[in-house]
Amino acid sequence: MLQRLLDRNSRAVFKYPLHYLTVLVLLTGLFGYFYAQLPVETSVESLIIENDPDLLFYEKFKAQFGEDEFLVVAFTGPEIFSAETLTWIAQKNDELESIEEVREVVSLTTVEEIIGTDYDFIVQPLVEQGPETPEGLLHIRQRALDNPLIDGALVSNDGSSALFLIRTESHPGDESYDARLVEKVHRYFADDAGASPGIEWHLAGWLVTDV
Repeated sequence: MLQRLLDRNSRAVFKYPLHYLTVLVLLTGLFGYFYAQLPVETSVESLIIENDPDLLFYEKFKAQFGEDEFLVVAFTGPEIFSAETLTWIAQKNDELESIEEVREVVSLTTVEEIIGTDYDFIVQPLVEQGPETPEGLLHIRQRALDNPLIDGALVSNDGSSALFLIRTESHPGDESYDARLVEKVHRYFADDAGASPGIEWHLAGWLVTDV
């Protein structure tokens, strides 16, 4: 019986091909239109049941301490620890922090160095005044690469690349936030005529993937 039904449908398809093609195109277009209207939700929170205690605690945490999302701008250059590049990093850090959607920017010129001893520990900026002498610049490089919280995090192990870690403001319900921030940060670097020669930069992070 099933075979006869399949044979009958097959003959109908070959007998009225334009009718079947028209119906197929209409159905594909109809379902394709509604499929395109489906919202895309990429957050992990969407996988958790609404009013779940852990989710409520997480939202309370973010309201108190800020978003845990971040955007990274990684860059490479011929000499990261030169006076010219460190000056560019400091300037770019200030510019990025002026963006409305940005809460904080951490880079080599703003990160704090923690030095522990047997009796206490000292917290001081890695780069204080941006020394111009080769000895001072070499000292900054050595301190950065000797610090496990900086080496491999804000700067690569060989000192050839570094990054800006951009922390975001809290933005519940603002669906265009990610795209706005990524676009503004991209424009700040794309339009940068004062970058040190040889600097190459790349955007990374979950926000970029999401956008």
